[in-house]
Amino acid sequence: MGKRRFKRPPEGTFTTTIERLTHEGRGIATLNGKTTFIAQALPGETVRFQYTATHGQYDEGLCLEVVENTSTDRAIPLCPHFGTCGGCSLQHMSSEAQVAHKQKTLLELIAHQSRVQPKVVLEPLTAPPYHYRRKARLGIRYVAKKGLPLFGFREINGRFLCDIHRCDILDLSLGHTIQATREMLDKLSIKHQIAQCEASLSEDKKILIFRNLEPFSEEDIKVLEAFGQTHDFMVFQQPGNASTIQGLHGEALPKQYYSLPDFDLKLGFMPHNFTQVNFPINQAMVSRAIDELDLNSDDTVLDLFCGLGNFSLAAARHAKHVTGVEGSQEMAERAGENAKLNAIHNTDFHAFDLIQDFQHTPWCKAYDKLIIDPPRSGAEHIVKHIEHFNAAKIVYISCNPATLARDIAMLVNEKGYTLEKAGVMDMFPHTAHVESMAVFSRQDKS
Repeated sequence: MGKRRFKRPPEGTFTTTIERLTHEGRGIATLNGKTTFIAQALPGETVRFQYTATHGQYDEGLCLEVVENTSTDRAIPLCPHFGTCGGCSLQHMSSEAQVAHKQKTLLELIAHQSRVQPKVVLEPLTAPPYHYRRKARLGIRYVAKKGLPLFGFREINGRFLCDIHRCDILDLSLGHTIQATREMLDKLSIKHQIAQCEASLSEDKKILIFRNLEPFSEEDIKVLEAFGQTHDFMVFQQPGNASTIQGLHGEALPKQYYSLPDFDLKLGFMPHNFTQVNFPINQAMVSRAIDELDLNSDDTVLDLFCGLGNFSLAAARHAKHVTGVEGSQEMAERAGENAKLNAIHNTDFHAFDLIQDFQHTPWCKAYDKLIIDPPRSGAEHIVKHIEHFNAAKIVYISCNPATLARDIAMLVNEKGYTLEKAGVMDMFPHTAHVESMAVFSRQDKS
């Protein structure tokens, strides 16, 4: 069989009118009977665009200019690099319109998959839409003709790092230090041998971990130390895998902390551990989840995919007992450490791969309430066997509305649960990503 021939997109610019949006926020137009998805275009607009890719069933394009605008949703992007940088994709749309579109997308997916709608649509949770991101992996590449090493996210097409001097979705302390970081990197003797930077900015520490493919020289270390002192960063190096992370003089990587003030909680984590990137939304999300569980002092709770105890420990403030299960041994141990840190004694945590058969585990038993917070792939295996937990109420938190809708269909149509409430939480403003919550009840618990 011969290789599939690459079909070049049509050259030049074209004009069309946008009909509606895809779920990820691209404009949809029809040209010559063929659907075209156009980035950075909004419904009701007539736009001039160029093709970026052609396929058998659809084409793709990029909006170059709005010729006629009947949309009230268009906004002026704050970031000068929007349209080139792939760090976000929706700054051309007002924050209010973004949230409304994400809510509409969630409800459409639920209706399509399960043929039901929630009895109550939860009001979206929102917070300031800029400078919210406290964790990020940023690429680094020295390109001589650029003058300075590149530092940041990849371009929209994903092929190259974007040439940026600031970022308005990153926490202000890092986002407006991009240019200074590039200037610092340019002074290093191994600037061509630094691959990336892990940024973890907590409430108490701002940590940058540089992945150095060669050892730093003594002069390099002085440059990095001076940069850290000037900009209030703790600077670390990573010469190998994650176990090699250390300070510039071999110091151990410290623990960081974030708080959940509604529950008087302080949670510790290591910079490489998963935590939510948007602290205000996380605080509001945990509070909403606990409110929806409607816990009392007799309730037993199971928290699946519990991480470092984000929901578990908040629930433990109100319930009789909380059991948390997490796929990572390190994270399960971290949850236990956080329970001790907060003097919480009515919890237990287990490490278990939750896509495996769990029916013979000690924690597979009946509970009053259930929390599910899975990865993007969802909780299909859990839902298939949900009857083992016999829970009267479930709060399901999702980072992928498509897999949430799939799991809702099974819970409602096969497992006897009622979808009481659902809604979005804008954890990732200006991107197509969204966090969602669904609340279920079952009256025939026995």
